[in-house]
This record gives sequence, structure tokens and C-alpha cells, in this order.
Amino acid sequence: MRLAATHALGRLLRMGKPVLTTQDAALHLRMNVPAASRALARLAAAGLVLPVRRGLWSLDRQID
Repeated sequence: MRLAATHALGRLLRMGKPVLTTQDAALHLRMNVPAASRALARLAAAGLVLPVRRGLWSLDRQID
């Protein structure tokens, strides 16, 4: 089952963490790590999250 991007982003934001790993996202979204990585990459392509480095993502667009 493919999780809608807006639903995935909402669930990730409710974690209350400005930065998370792909593993964190996979656990919270109840999907495997490759699927979570693809979901995060789609969110990044839409400008909703920022890739910090491999496996690390920022939900805060203002982070430096």
C-alpha cells in the first residue's frame, strides 16, 4: 500500500523531531527502509523535507 505524501508528512511531523533518519521514518510509517527512503525522496522533490546527508532528513525547512 502506498502512503499519500501528505499523510506521510503529517505522521512524520507529529513525531515532533526536526531531523530524522530513514530508519525512524520507516518505523513511524510502518514500512520498510527502502520504501521510506522513496517516500522521503518524493517529499524532498516536492520541497517539503530537506535531505541533510545519506539517511538523514530535516522536516524543518529553516535548518542550516
